[in-house]
Amino acid sequence: LADLIKSDPDRLAMACDQQTEKTATLLLALADSRTKRGQTREAAEALEKVVRLSPTGRSAEVAQAKLTGL
Repeated sequence: LADLIKSDPDRLAMACDQQTEKTATLLLALADSRTKRGQTREAAEALEKVVRLSPTGRSAEVAQAKLTGL
């Protein structure tokens, strides 16, 4: 399956997009965890990574809103 995805640029692009969204979701969860522990600076770093990773995605909107609230 991996070879099939790697040989098809459209499938590879889709897999990359899916992985990017998964990573952004994990970073949002990390930021929430850091915030709950009072680790504001670390939370902001995770949120900034989300914005850099996917600047036009829904996750970036969420991250920006959370950054504003820190």
